[in-house]
Amino acid sequence: MKERVPRSFALALLASATLGVVIIPSRGHYRPDSMVLVFAALGVVLWLLVDFLRARRTEVATEKVERIVLAVLAVFIASAIIDSKLLVDVESSWWTLRCLSFIELSLLATYLRAPSPEGSRWPTIRFALFGTCLFLAGIATVRLSPSPHIDVWTVQTYGARALLEGKNPFVAVSVVDTAPGVVRDDVPYVYPPLQVLLTAPGLLLGDVRATMGAALLLIGIALRDLTLRSGRKLPALLCDAPALVVWLTPKLLFIFQQTWVDPVQIALICSGTALAVRRRIWPAAVVFGLVLASKQTMFWVAPLVFVSFPAFRLRHALVAASIPVATYLPFALWNWPALLHANLGFVAGLPARPDALSFVNWARLALGVHVPYAIAFPLAGALVGYVLLRRRAQPDIFGIALLLTYFVFFTLNKWTFANYYFSLLGMAALGAAMALHRAPISERSPS
Repeated sequence: MKERVPRSFALALLASATLGVVIIPSRGHYRPDSMVLVFAALGVVLWLLVDFLRARRTEVATEKVERIVLAVLAVFIASAIIDSKLLVDVESSWWTLRCLSFIELSLLATYLRAPSPEGSRWPTIRFALFGTCLFLAGIATVRLSPSPHIDVWTVQTYGARALLEGKNPFVAVSVVDTAPGVVRDDVPYVYPPLQVLLTAPGLLLGDVRATMGAALLLIGIALRDLTLRSGRKLPALLCDAPALVVWLTPKLLFIFQQTWVDPVQIALICSGTALAVRRRIWPAAVVFGLVLASKQTMFWVAPLVFVSFPAFRLRHALVAASIPVATYLPFALWNWPALLHANLGFVAGLPARPDALSFVNWARLALGVHVPYAIAFPLAGALVGYVLLRRRAQPDIFGIALLLTYFVFFTLNKWTFANYYFSLLGMAALGAAMALHRAPISERSPS
């Protein structure tokens, strides 16, 4: 019998690819053509939701999935090669990036060859070469754009510099807001303390984006580890597919250039999942605790983790909960009002962005309907509640449950931009990798 994979694996890969395409036309800002792509992504996510809710799962032939994945990744690379707006605010030519894309295209073509014999090191070498291309592209991007014109880079750079100088970043940082039409110069260090602790070493290496670059590499490594540990005999391309759909997404270098922190959260989530699959529960609990400490929006991760993995117990939950406390406490003792203002008061007081690529803005601009942003909370909570009540101890659905929850939560958000769609495509890739951990139909006991 030919090898087959869960349909949810294919759908999650398709969702990841579609979410990556969403941000190509407008780089994540509101435009009608970009909203068409968001609705396309919604269609794939709804298809995935139906598959998620079904009691019996469907499997598809690997050959069909392999052909589609190969075509999508080839289009991704070609898109990056021809994209005249791959990066922003860069006047010099990025021939180095295009050369690296041609190398990636050549590596992709090697999947068309006959499968490597069992025990061959070539699949691992090839994957490492893809990672090397990403590493070199990151270096080239920093050289092309040493000081990107976005407050995200300025806030993180000033925050890391303040910490290295022995200053409190939540007190010392106050930068200009670069949002369109906004005039203010009082933007504080809006990220949790963990982020400044992670980017300070990056600044010592020359740029805070070194941290985000390392996170991007870690995402791919963790995703490939998850597919290899699924126990399925898969073609090399499908083993690498969840990682490559992230590494080759057309606007990845734009995400990296702009210094958004989201690669850190996705890297931690993927790493924690890989540790949990390896049954390294205590380290996994620590890493998932870091996830909770990494960004204010990551609170939905906690219930989904502890309901999906049967090995997690209350003691592991307590360890995970202690990590955010441990990262926040020193800065709270240092200056509690400044920390509270920067991480909660200032962020909560920011107005909704009319240029956000969200369903709320679409409803307002296209239909004249004003949808309250608060609706994101009960809808996302309903999905989490369903998982808590009905899907106990099913690790294979963790990534998909995460994607569904945050798709609702982010696309109804006040500030839905390219970084949010990057997070979603990363969660979809994780969903694909974890879908492989469901036992094949032929191995399940009859119901």
